[in-house]
Formats: sequence, C-alpha cells, structure tokens
Amino acid sequence: MRRSVFFYLLLFAFLILTVGSSLQKSMLWDEPRYIMNGLHYLKHGEAYNSHAPLLSSILSAFPLLFLDVEEIPAEELQHMARDVVTVFPYYKNNNLDTITFWSRIGSILVAIAVAYYVYRWASELYGIKAGLLALFIYTFNPVILAWSATAYTDFLSAGFMFIASYYYWNFLVTQRRGHLVTSGVIYGLALATKITALFLLPILIISYFIYSRPISWTKVRSGFFCVFIIASLGFSSLFLIHIGDVKPIYDLNDPFYQNGTSAWFRSEERLNGILDTFGSRDSGLRAFVKTVATEVPIPASTFFDAVISHSNTNKEKSTSYLFGEWKHGGWWYYYLVALIIQVPIPILLFFLMAIIFVRQLKRREIHHEIYLLIPVFFWLLLFSFVSRLDLGLRHILIIFPFSIVFASKVVHFRVKNFERTVKSSFYILCIWLIATTVLTFPFYHNYFNEIIGGSQDGYKYLTTDAGPNIRHIGPYMEEHNLTSVKFRAPAVERPEYRSVWYEELTCAPATGVIIIGTGPLVGGYYSTDEDFSGEVNENCFGWLQQLEPVDNIGYSLLVFNVNEADLENIGY
Repeated sequence: MRRSVFFYLLLFAFLILTVGSSLQKSMLWDEPRYIMNGLHYLKHGEAYNSHAPLLSSILSAFPLLFLDVEEIPAEELQHMARDVVTVFPYYKNNNLDTITFWSRIGSILVAIAVAYYVYRWASELYGIKAGLLALFIYTFNPVILAWSATAYTDFLSAGFMFIASYYYWNFLVTQRRGHLVTSGVIYGLALATKITALFLLPILIISYFIYSRPISWTKVRSGFFCVFIIASLGFSSLFLIHIGDVKPIYDLNDPFYQNGTSAWFRSEERLNGILDTFGSRDSGLRAFVKTVATEVPIPASTFFDAVISHSNTNKEKSTSYLFGEWKHGGWWYYYLVALIIQVPIPILLFFLMAIIFVRQLKRREIHHEIYLLIPVFFWLLLFSFVSRLDLGLRHILIIFPFSIVFASKVVHFRVKNFERTVKSSFYILCIWLIATTVLTFPFYHNYFNEIIGGSQDGYKYLTTDAGPNIRHIGPYMEEHNLTSVKFRAPAVERPEYRSVWYEELTCAPATGVIIIGTGPLVGGYYSTDEDFSGEVNENCFGWLQQLEPVDNIGYSLLVFNVNEADLENIGY
C-alpha cells in the first residue's frame, strides 16, 4: 500500500514539475516550426518540410484545433524558416502563451507514459523498490524535465524507442509474439517522430543474440526475421500516420516555397547543385533522380525528405562550442563532457554504483544488464564519432531511461560491515537530487552541476540549444526598478510582447544595464537575426566577455552593469 502511494506521489510530482516549468518557459527555437506544420497537416491533410516526420507536429498541434489559432497562409511567407518562427506565434489574434502551453501537453502525457514504463521495467528486473527508485530518478532529472515539456521531436522519439525496446525485451524473455507486434507498432511511432529511430534496428539485432546463445545459423535467421517484423510494422505505422503526406520529395510547385527567399529552397538552381553528386548534366542517372525527386509522389514524403536533409547536414558538420572555444566539426568527447557537467552528481553516482554492483549479480542476470547498456553506448558512440552534431543533450535523450533502469538496482547495494554508511549515503544522494531539482525550477534547460560551479557558470563551458527565457525579463526589471535596458538575445518570444522596453545592443561597447543571452555573448548565431550570416562571431561581444555579470535571469540571460571606468579598464 505504501509503495503504491509513493508511485502516485512521484507521478504527481513529475506532472507538477513539467507543467509548472512549461508555464514559466518561453517558446523554444524550433517549436513554432513543428506546431504550424502539424496545424497545417491536421487542417488540410498536407505538410511542408520541417526537417522531421509528422507525429510530434500532430501531437503538438492537435489541442490547438479547438482553440482560435491561425496559421500563416503560404502566399504570405517570404522566408520560410524565419517567418514561421518569428511571425506565426503572433499572427493575427494568436496568443503566444496559449500556443506554447497547449502545444506541449502531448509531449508531457507521453513523458508520463515513459515514467510508468521506467518504473515497470525496473520493477520486473530488480523489484518494486528498484522501480520506485527508477521513477524517483526520472522524476527529479533536470534533463528529462527540460525536454519532456516541449513541442520538440527528441523526447518523444526517445520515449517511444524506450517503450518499444521494453516490449522487445519481453518478447526475448517470454517468446510471446504479442510483445513483438506491440514493439513494432510503437517503433513506428518513434519513426514517425524522428528519423534517428532508424538506428534502433541494429541495436535490436545485436540484442537478439544476447538471449540466443549459443549462436547458430538458424538463430541468426530468426533474429533478422524478428527485426524485419518490427521494421515492417514500424514502417506501416509510419505510412499510416503520414497518410496525407504523399508528394514528390522536391516539389517545385510547393506553395510554401514560392515567395521571397523561400523560393530558393525549391529552385532549379538548388536542385542542380544537389544533382551534381549524380553525374554531369547529360547523365542518365542524374535525369532519373531528377524525375523521381520532382515528379513522383512518395508516401511519407516528409520522412524521406528529413532523411536526405539530415544526411546532408551531417556531411557538412556543425560548428559547436565547448570550454570557451568554437570548432567546426565538434569534438568526439563533447557528449561525454555534457553528461558529466549537465547531469546531477547524485544521478552520476547512482550510475557509477550500478556499474560496481554488476559484479554482485548472478551470471544469468548479466544479459539483462547488457541489453540495457547497448543503447546507451551505441548512441554515445554514434553521436561522438559518426554524427558529430554537437548540439546538446537532447540528441542523446534515449540513453537516459535505459541508464535510469540500469542504475535503479543500487537500492539493493550492500557493502559488508558498511551497511549503515551505504544506507545513509543513499538517502543523502536522494535528498541532494530533490534539492537540486527544486532549486533549479523552472530553468531546467540551463542546468549545470556543481562540478563546474553550478548553472550560473554553465555558459563558459557549453551553450544550451533552447533559447533564452525572455518572459522573466519583465519581472526582473520590475523587481530592480529598471525602466529600460540594452538588450541582445534573439529568440522566438519578443520582449515587447511582455511590455519590456529596450535599446538594441550592438557589437559596439556600451554602458548602462545590459541584458544579453549566453549564446550571443560567446558568439552564437541565430537564423532569426536580421543580420544572420551563418558564421560564428565570437569577437562581437569580446569586450563584454572581459567583464563579470552582476546577475543572471534563468541562467540563460546575463545582466551586466557597465560604466565608463569598466570600459577603460579593458582598453575601450
């Protein structure tokens, strides 16, 4: 009875933390793109390219069908990416706060379902106490709380892959075909959310042979057949969700790409540049590819468009920031560092203890541990050495539910002659984690642990891929009796929407109260900038980097109070 009370209390705590933080979190960079795409698909049965499959867009837009939310007509879009991000939330009578809150409800509900499966899987492996500990770690994990309450694709895809893996594990253990079918259908939801779900298939193949030893040719065929069933069901689900998304991948007549700078994205000039990889202008292969791309309707066109777009992005590589340095192509250890400094220390210690505890398990239980760890290490290796898109922990969210279930067995951790010390340490870590999460509320996107001195110093080590919390500027100015400030923090949300009056901060040294986003301060560039060039400009605010901020707003905005003497001291 007591354990069931703890279960529901933890679920309720998770709901309060996610909904509460969502209410105080500004709209993030890519959310308008996903939301408007889903709204258009639900209203008209067609989609435009948002560089992602449609399910997350559908879930985020569905509640908005019952509200007075209007999309931007195609003929009014002059710059596809910029206009959807900066205009749609304010278009006509659209209410930014209403759109922001309701578009995140679908993701929060999926996050609650994932919480249940984290509890269930840990309980089946290690007992009810371990299940409750897993749910506890999940509930008070700032990374989970940050990305589960968004209209992004990342958490949804990670959650669906985790649940699909749970049913696949059940199939391997029980050989019940119903679990295999359920795994395939849910895998389809992951595919329909984000294309990286494709990488789950090799993980499932590897995992099959953990439970099929000794390996024989018959078992190899059986393993590939099981994964083929999952892939078939998955793609069937994908095509069903994208039932209205049938069009050429490079539709020259796409109405969303006919005006202004948007027209270039469906132009003959851009197409010819893409086709250059298929031979010369008179190549037969090139002509065939052009015909297929521009004239042949493809089911789930948005999915395959996303595959092509992200493949090209991966070839080009990204410019990322780590330890105060920008680097094209990133670092192989970027995600390892991000995990060490952005995951609460108690959770890191729980995981480390779980590694140690593996040695106390019975030999027949080791294959369960390996099954849980394969996705963790696969995803880390994939994004560290293959993808190299060093853009924040949201791209490896899949590792968290698996590592949490794996770590939950520490509830049984025993050290002879030190039982009381171990128990006391366990409770201290739990209290530490609760305190960390409560004190960070609601600014989970910008959380950094004590290894680097806390969240206020995080921007010195890496930038977070979320955008600044603009909605907290007004209350801060009111609290400190500020009527106007110099401001620089490109974001979806406009300060004037909150009646915040400011002077635009440029690269030129300035005095007075300055509020600047951590990204622009270190040289980050943003597609919403009017002077967007796509290049890092780390020297723009080099003068301001030499000064210490006097305060911060939600760890994503830094406050400086600069006078003439300060500028003289740094040579300006």
